Amino acid sequence: MGKSTSDPMEPSRTRVVIWFRNDLRVHDNACVARAAALRASGAEVVPVFVFDPTFFKTSKRGVARLGAARAKFALESVEDLKTTLKALGSDLLVRVGKSEDVVAELTLTGANERTIVLTQTEVTSEETDMDVRAEKKCTAVARTGGGDARFERIWGSTLYHIDDLPFELSDLPDVFTPFRNKVESKCEVQSLIPSPSNGALGSVPTSAGDFEWVSQPSDF
Repeated sequence: MGKSTSDPMEPSRTRVVIWFRNDLRVHDNACVARAAALRASGAEVVPVFVFDPTFFKTSKRGVARLGAARAKFALESVEDLKTTLKALGSDLLVRVGKSEDVVAELTLTGANERTIVLTQTEVTSEETDMDVRAEKKCTAVARTGGGDARFERIWGSTLYHIDDLPFELSDLPDVFTPFRNKVESKCEVQSLIPSPSNGALGSVPTSAGDFEWVSQPSDF
């Protein structure tokens, strides 16, 4: 009998979790484009949004972080994203809870199974601390059964991509005019990323959809 040519380290199953946070679009969204590319290689894709209690609390100075108008806008944006994803043949799983707990719940734990969490790169302390907690928990959960989990943080929150800046961040101009003069003369805004085609993200696997989710954001 001939030897198998398959790679013994190749994962038997790959799940891609798109952790939507501040960029609630499918158009011009690098995380969505990356998920579609991984789906084309055989991965299953699970889009998720978490209403984390962290953002309902008042700040250290006693200021409400989520007023009525902003809460209404957030609900409408999440609902629109869910509608858009369903039209593409996918869906958006919505949950209220700690982000690290929800994302970890979607992590595969089987031997030789892999979970990839795609999320937009954040730069402020609360969001980056949340990233660290979520990644640590997902990694621990995956390892309980011999699986693997990793995060891919993708830049997408600025007009100019961070990799295209004509200077190191340590040399970032202190005021706007010098910054503008440098970027306008030495770099270009990247082209828009098109929306995924119908079916490009696949359908949400039953094993993920069976959890207790908020069926409609408006029910929140």
